[in-house]
Amino acid sequence: MGDVIDQKVFKLKRGKYCPHTQSSVDRYQRIVECVKCGALLDPFDVVLDLAQEEDRYTTSIQRLRKENERLDKDIQELKRQERNAKARLRRLRTKEGKSSDA
Repeated sequence: MGDVIDQKVFKLKRGKYCPHTQSSVDRYQRIVECVKCGALLDPFDVVLDLAQEEDRYTTSIQRLRKENERLDKDIQELKRQERNAKARLRRLRTKEGKSSDA
């Protein structure tokens, strides 16, 4: 069994770097291994990465909800402006009709 990898990135034999985005857990040997490169990973680091990723998702969801609320308000404002514009057009048309009758 090899040494646990401390670093986040492990160099593959082909010269590319592996960010260890896919891991496999062996419950019996209690090890975590990178699926792509086979490096043994520190289980605490894997759990920490998952927790940080969840925090990023939570932050993104909150940001998207705020953006959704803002866009809903913008839509309501545009609908209000459209109703007002249509009402102005109706008033102008009725004024034109009355002035042509006189």
